[in-house]
Amino acid sequence: MLITCLVTRAVHLELVPDNSTITYLMAMKRYFGRRGVPKSILCDNAPAFKLGNKMINDEIRNSHHESQTLTTFLAAREIELKYITPLSPWQGGIYERIVGIIKNQFYKTISKEELSYVELETVLIEVEAAVNSRPITKNSANPDDPIALRPIDFLIPNVCLTIPDNSNAIQEITTEGQVEKLTREYQNGLNKLYLKLWDIWNTQYLLNLKESKTKRHNYTSIKPKKGQLVLIHTENMARHKWPIAQITKLDPSADGKIRSVFVKCGKKELKRSIRHLIPLEVGEEEMDHQETDKTIPEDDSILSQPQKSNTETKIKNLESTETIQNTRERIPRKAKQPIDYNRMNEGIFRFAGGNVEE
Repeated sequence: MLITCLVTRAVHLELVPDNSTITYLMAMKRYFGRRGVPKSILCDNAPAFKLGNKMINDEIRNSHHESQTLTTFLAAREIELKYITPLSPWQGGIYERIVGIIKNQFYKTISKEELSYVELETVLIEVEAAVNSRPITKNSANPDDPIALRPIDFLIPNVCLTIPDNSNAIQEITTEGQVEKLTREYQNGLNKLYLKLWDIWNTQYLLNLKESKTKRHNYTSIKPKKGQLVLIHTENMARHKWPIAQITKLDPSADGKIRSVFVKCGKKELKRSIRHLIPLEVGEEEMDHQETDKTIPEDDSILSQPQKSNTETKIKNLESTETIQNTRERIPRKAKQPIDYNRMNEGIFRFAGGNVEE
C-alpha cells in the first residue's frame, strides 16, 4: 500500500498480504503510529478503502470514549475523506504515477526472483528511502548554493537514510568467519540491488517530469449542462449497448471547473467523469432550433403562394401521368404458336424388314 503526502511529496510504503478491510485498518494504524494523523485522505473507490473509512468514522462518532479502540486518539481530529470519481483513475494521478514507477523498479530489478517476506519488506523500505531522498528542487552545481530539498527533509531534516555500501572498511577489525563471509556477500548483493533501484528511479522520475511539461492532450473537454442527454462510455460492452443518461447535477471542483457530474441512468443516479460522457450529435436545443427553422419557411411559402385553380391542377396531373407512362413503355410479348396435335398423329413409324418408314 502506497501513501504519499500531497504537500511534501513524501512516500510511505506498507507491505500487506492482501487487500482486505482488516489489513487496510492495520496498515493505517501502523501509519498513524509512525507518521501521525493526516488532516484529510484522498483515495480511490476500492471496497476496502470505503468500508475501512466508514468503520473509522463510525468509531470516531460512536466509540470515541473507549480506550482500546483503533481511533480513540482521533476523536478530536476527525479525518476528512475524499474519493475520486468512480472509473476515473487519472484523477488520482498524483499518486498513480509514483505507483507505476515503483512497480517498474520492482519488475526490472527483482524480475522472477523469489524473495521471502522479510527480504521483500527490506527491499520495499529501501525503495521508500530512495524515493524520499529524491530532490524536489534544483540541485545547483555551485557549492555556495543551498542543497536541494528532499521530501524526507520535511519529516527528519538532514537525515541519512542509508548506510555505507562498501562494508570492507570495518572488515579488518572484525573476525572473519564463514557466517560473516556469507553475510557480507549477501549484503553486497542487496547493495547492488539498491543501487540499481536508485538508478532506475532517477531515470524514470526525471523522464516523467520532462514528458509532463511537453505532453499535449488529444481530447476536447465538453461543457456539460444540466438536463443534457449523453451516452455513458462503458468498458467491456458493445458501443450500441452503451446506456443513455441525463445530467442531473454538476459537481464543480475546488478550482471551479467541472470534471464530474451526476447522471440519471434508468432509476439510478451515478457520478461519472465528463471524459466518460459522450454528448449526442444533436442536442435538444439544436433540434428545437432546426424544427423552428423548418416550420417557419414552410408556413411562409404556403402563405405566399397564390391559389391555383382546380383545372390547372388537373392538367398538370394528366401531363405528369402521360410522361410517366411514356417513359416506362413495355415491350410486347411474343405470342406462342398453337400446337396442332392432329398433325402430329400423321407421322407414324412403321418397322418392316429392318427399314424405318414414315
